[in-house]
Amino acid sequence: MKQLRVLSLRGISLITELPQFISQLTGLKTLDLKSCHNLEVVPDWIGLLENLTYFDISGCYLLDHMPKGLGALSNLEVLKGFIIRDSKDEKSCTINNLTKLSNLRKLSISVSMKEFPTDLQLHHLQRLCHLEKLKISWSGYFTS
Repeated sequence: MKQLRVLSLRGISLITELPQFISQLTGLKTLDLKSCHNLEVVPDWIGLLENLTYFDISGCYLLDHMPKGLGALSNLEVLKGFIIRDSKDEKSCTINNLTKLSNLRKLSISVSMKEFPTDLQLHHLQRLCHLEKLKISWSGYFTS
């Protein structure tokens, strides 16, 4: 399956984690996980999918952070469902990590923060120079 270009698991609610074999699909260009409602973690090895240009994780409501590996997807053009939370977790991908994605044209963000956007977050968003479409949706603020 090394030649596989598109993998859509859209709406499959039985998925709680991504199988490790997906990390070996190095030719993958599209990974669609939209509405996989029980998906809890996107593993850091997602960064191994270096040819990925389209990644949709919108509607995956059990995700609580994004892996830093997203920042390694240098060919990524579309990222839907990026999560921003009030978290100091060092393993989480931030908007700053996305500034390495020089081809990013479309970005949708789901925010659960009391203070958004901060001046620093705005600065990082401005550094996404090829961004053509930005969608921000607020999913509420939760205290833990």
